[in-house]
Amino acid sequence: RMKKAGLPEGAILNAMSRDGVIPPGDFFASGNSETSQSNAAKSNKVIDPKYEKYERMKKAGLPEGAIVNAMARDGVTPPAGFLDSENSETIQSNAVKTKRVFDQKYAKYERMKKAGLPEGAILNAMSRDGVIPPGDFFASGNSETSQSNAAKSNKVIDPKYEKYERMKKAGLPEGAIVNAMARDGVTPP
Repeated sequence: RMKKAGLPEGAILNAMSRDGVIPPGDFFASGNSETSQSNAAKSNKVIDPKYEKYERMKKAGLPEGAIVNAMARDGVTPPAGFLDSENSETIQSNAVKTKRVFDQKYAKYERMKKAGLPEGAILNAMSRDGVIPPGDFFASGNSETSQSNAAKSNKVIDPKYEKYERMKKAGLPEGAIVNAMARDGVTPP
């Protein structure tokens, strides 16, 4: 039934070995001799050791996208002709474009960035831990945002209002800032 359902041979063999059933010698033989010859040629093909893992994934019937993602995650470029589909070149090029080499030592700081912590806080944590950030760590694809952030950072603030500006950046309610200004005898600008 598994064979009729079109399951891969590896899955069927795995189920048979799990159940303690030994397949007959001609179990997977189809009437088509060309297919069996091409399968024999494929099995005799020498595979580069760094692609063995992905070849096993392919034989197990995993989708091409999953294989390409695993290759991108591991930093391996798929060789030409590795994938069977006509859009494999597109999948491979997209995987290379979107691939970001993920180093485990930056995982903590990636989480901090994802949580929305300011760059300064992340840089402080990196320097405290003795980690040097890669050049593109804080690079964002949105140039408008980076320009507006640069404009905000270039704004000159009167020294007597610096304390209240920090309170505002920290996210304190406006009422609390106004009360602190009144307590300190400073009039709002």
